[in-house]
Amino acid sequence: MPFKIIPTTEEQDLSIYAEKSKMFYPDNQYGGILTTNWSTLAVTGFYSSAVGATGAPDSDHSWFGWHLNSNIGTSYAHQILWRYGNVDQRIRYKSDGVWSAWALGPATFVGIADAGSYYTGTTVEAALQEAGVSISQLNTQLTSATNVIYVDNKRTDTYTAVGTYNLPFKTIQAAMDSITGNSSSNRFCIKIATGAVYTEALTINKDYLTLEGYGDTILSGNLTFETTALHVKFRYLKLTGNASGTYTSAFVIDVCDCNTEKNKNWVFSCSVSGAFIQVSGQSTLWYANFVLTNIKGVIANQGGYFEGTHTFNECNGEFIGFENYGGTININAGSEIYIGASMCIDTVVNLAEGATLHIDAISASKLATLNNNGGTLDLTTPSSAIHYDNTASGLAAETVKAAIDEIAATLDGLDEALEALL
Repeated sequence: MPFKIIPTTEEQDLSIYAEKSKMFYPDNQYGGILTTNWSTLAVTGFYSSAVGATGAPDSDHSWFGWHLNSNIGTSYAHQILWRYGNVDQRIRYKSDGVWSAWALGPATFVGIADAGSYYTGTTVEAALQEAGVSISQLNTQLTSATNVIYVDNKRTDTYTAVGTYNLPFKTIQAAMDSITGNSSSNRFCIKIATGAVYTEALTINKDYLTLEGYGDTILSGNLTFETTALHVKFRYLKLTGNASGTYTSAFVIDVCDCNTEKNKNWVFSCSVSGAFIQVSGQSTLWYANFVLTNIKGVIANQGGYFEGTHTFNECNGEFIGFENYGGTININAGSEIYIGASMCIDTVVNLAEGATLHIDAISASKLATLNNNGGTLDLTTPSSAIHYDNTASGLAAETVKAAIDEIAATLDGLDEALEALL
């Protein structure tokens, strides 16, 4: 039997369309099946919620969107929501019955969450322009970033290196030699590309300089510091060579979140007092040896691992705070060293005649051996160098002096409050 096509009227078409649309937009004022809890939905479909709905990206707006169950059950699902009156899109997923946090969707615009408002631009270009930075301005910054010089020795193509992100130098030395106009108010940073090994023997010849890697950047060559390099900082690098410097004026070298190699030597001396070397950072693994002469400050902050043989000649400074420490400390004549924080564990300390060591009793008990060869041993370490465990008290202080000062300040505040009441 042949099929017969019966034409419909426009009114009938609209009626059929309206009925089918209810699959997606049931009869309510919001559009979609109204829900008050996005987290308990168990049926795939199109939903909407009013202000204050549980499980919504926020409780201050109305939201609508899809809930999609996995084909293996309701314990796995996805939700994609849009905020009414805007193009803000959020997505999340459920795994083993647990919802993830809401994340910005791929079609969302740039928002300023802490300002309580949003950009109105619906494209990245518009949002950047609204913030006062156009795409062209951003490109200009990438190619001429002030005081940031990029290095990438993996680049094998031919170009004229100028130190920008797009046109980086291929050696650290070339980047350093290009620096001019550096000063205390005009510091430079050399950003060294990740995943690379740099075998250069570097001459550190610039002041107010930071050499910064990405954690897996390795500098395997030796480092020679010239007398002009008075303020130098290393960050997120693995330093596997020797380092040396002979200074005639005070200097500061700061090594933060860096790793060194065993059996390497960092040898520094200064003909005047005031020089300072600091090793710090939570991820610091310091295995190299120190040989320091006339250095004022030597600080090893809590959070890393310190090892090697460290020799202090006519030095005056602190050596405190590492959670794990092995190796040897030689304190020679003319030196006055403070060891505190009770964390120099399994350490051999050799105290020479004419040298002074300040160490609290707790820290001394952590040492492997303390050999006093005629030096001055002071177990009454200044309170500023004694570690304070603030776990039980809830104080922010980490030294005895700071704890006392914190308590005193609190008492002063209580006195003022009582006087105000009286």
